Amino acid sequence: MTTQLPEDESKFSPQAVQCLKAMGDWTFANALKTVPWGGRPHVLGRRYIMQKYLNNEDILQAYWVHEQQKRIDPQWQRKEPGLSHLSALMRERSGNRWQEEQAEYQKTTPSLMDYMEDEWGEATRQALAHHRRDDAVRRRAAFQVVSTTHCVVSVHREVWNAAPQGSKHPEQATPVVDQQSVNLADLPELAGRFDISTLGSTDVATSNAYVWFTSEFQPGDLREGEVRQRFALHIHSVNGREPGEDDYRTIMNRLGIAAPGTEQQIEAEFPS
Repeated sequence: MTTQLPEDESKFSPQAVQCLKAMGDWTFANALKTVPWGGRPHVLGRRYIMQKYLNNEDILQAYWVHEQQKRIDPQWQRKEPGLSHLSALMRERSGNRWQEEQAEYQKTTPSLMDYMEDEWGEATRQALAHHRRDDAVRRRAAFQVVSTTHCVVSVHREVWNAAPQGSKHPEQATPVVDQQSVNLADLPELAGRFDISTLGSTDVATSNAYVWFTSEFQPGDLREGEVRQRFALHIHSVNGREPGEDDYRTIMNRLGIAAPGTEQQIEAEFPS
């Protein structure tokens, strides 16, 4: 979809937008600037796909279906008859690919970090890193544990490079703490020495996942030509056995590291 100015203009008439709103779809009724940063890719993707496969007449017809079902079906709200009618049209016209196309389009829209940098400039990345580190320290301070759990851990110093072709990889990983036995209660002190404050893996809930923890930054933040270092904390065993999902979550709590999917949390603390 070609970007239009203002950003909220669409091919749908005001009447069609009101009909969508009446059916419970506010995609075009709310100005984009009122949508939280983290939710904008979904809104932009839905605007794109609806304008690609629907027209004003489709929406007016769906509203008619919606109103008819309200009169005759006590369960109409649960069934969303008007919106279901539009979804069926998009499935038919896209060859059942509209949801896939919407997801692909969302990947091309600005990210949360893009919006933050537009608002506050490049210093945002550094400010966010400090925020995450300070938040981890605060969480650690509030979590008091007397533990007999012992972990065998290592800490690696990683040097990261963003190659011109866009691939990002550590040029080297040197152990600075190698296979050391640490009581769980003492793990935050070790993590604090290396500013460990975030997840290196987001697969905590995946069976047999390998999870590790890092200092800021994230490799995805690297710009072309940058070379930066970070530290990575690896948990080799817990009480003599391979760590599992519950162990990782206990360690995350002890380190004050938030669970995956924290964009909403960051967005709440850095409001638009």
